[in-house]
Amino acid sequence: MGDWNGTVPTILAGYVPSGDDWSAILGELTALSAAWTDYPPVLTNLTLGGGTQYAKYRRVGKTVDYYWQFVYGAGSAIGTAPSFTLPVAPATYYGTGRTTAFPGTVHLLNSGVEHRQGNLAISSGSTVVVSFWNATPNLADITATAPWTWNAPDAMTAWGSYEAA
Repeated sequence: MGDWNGTVPTILAGYVPSGDDWSAILGELTALSAAWTDYPPVLTNLTLGGGTQYAKYRRVGKTVDYYWQFVYGAGSAIGTAPSFTLPVAPATYYGTGRTTAFPGTVHLLNSGVEHRQGNLAISSGSTVVVSFWNATPNLADITATAPWTWNAPDAMTAWGSYEAA
């Protein structure tokens, strides 16, 4: 699976790796080439209902790549300032509170009608809040009716890379 958190060996020119170095190198290569690992994010102000959620990641050393998608379905609901948890706690230098952007891309889809870009910010620990850029442009909270009234199969998707704690 794509989850390796070992220490990368230092290999200088002319050095012949030992058994432990080869194990580390094999672990790195496996993590880079293996299927990403599913994880169960905790959702706040999001109800999945009959919708679909995809949450995957891979970790190579301290680098975490993630992908998260929420697709609205029958019985789904979105409240104010929806959030989800990351698969691995981020480094503390990213800060907390909604004043600092977290590394990633957010794409919001009003199916067949409109697209919007968004932003992630850490609210606490490994929880990130999803917001959107309004027409001003300013960051604004996603709600049940903003940036539009959510219906199936509207979606919010986030992906990126960050340093683990």
